Amino acid sequence: MQRCADACCSINSLTPHAVTESCLYSTPDLYDKAFSFRDFDEEVEFLEMIFRSHVGKQKGAFLELGCGPARHASLLQQKTGSLAIALDNSQAMLAYAKDAAHRAGASIEFKQGDMKLFLLQERVDMAYMLFGTFGHLLDSLSAQECLSCIHGALKRDGLLVIELAHPADVFDGSLMQEDEWGEDGNEPSQELGTPGELAVQYGKSGDQFDAIEQVLQRTITIYQADSKGKMAKVLSETVPQRIYTYQEMILLAELCAFELHAAYGDMQKDVSFSDPDAPRMVLVFKVVDGER
Repeated sequence: MQRCADACCSINSLTPHAVTESCLYSTPDLYDKAFSFRDFDEEVEFLEMIFRSHVGKQKGAFLELGCGPARHASLLQQKTGSLAIALDNSQAMLAYAKDAAHRAGASIEFKQGDMKLFLLQERVDMAYMLFGTFGHLLDSLSAQECLSCIHGALKRDGLLVIELAHPADVFDGSLMQEDEWGEDGNEPSQELGTPGELAVQYGKSGDQFDAIEQVLQRTITIYQADSKGKMAKVLSETVPQRIYTYQEMILLAELCAFELHAAYGDMQKDVSFSDPDAPRMVLVFKVVDGER
């Protein structure tokens, strides 16, 4: 999961957070804090439920692709005692994730590599790509290369879980609108916050969507409250994201010998994909019988 090379990023150097790199993904501590609003415990419980329901085992070997700080891999390994492998293309992020896992007491096998071109020594029971990671594959060929690589890393009854933006957000235009969240998952104050608090704004007016390539140039802006509580811009980065639809994902998966087993509207078992308020598209694929 490497975002820097394709991203346009600007950093305000006169902010309370010392940022020295030119990209959010190259500043892992900031990245980790900015996206800490995710409920990792609940999401790992969801992954455990998926694994039990579709594989029928309590314990296995898991692979997280585009792992970032590897919060899911860390919790999953600690809760199940399973083998956990975490793959990322960023050396800085992997160094941060290794340290975080060590401090948490998690035993994770970290690998640096491209999610379109990697090889594992032993196959795993389940792979997962969360938080829109698959959307960084900007064309269908890259998507197929990644899916084929994952297929080769999975066992005969292996599962693949992919979480993406819900395609309904594209069709109704909401994905093009500004969306702001604080560290606690709630909409933050536009003006004041607790000193050091972060807020993340997804999208801004003028973000471009290429309807032919299905690529959205999504602006991500991070604000941090200074010593007086005033929110100041820390970083602004434009990240290209491919928007994938439900039917498109099924077709791409079938081309790589996967079949769809379930679809959810969030990382929660009770949220249906067809729910009009579903915020995410979470697809569960399984290796086609006889294709291993």
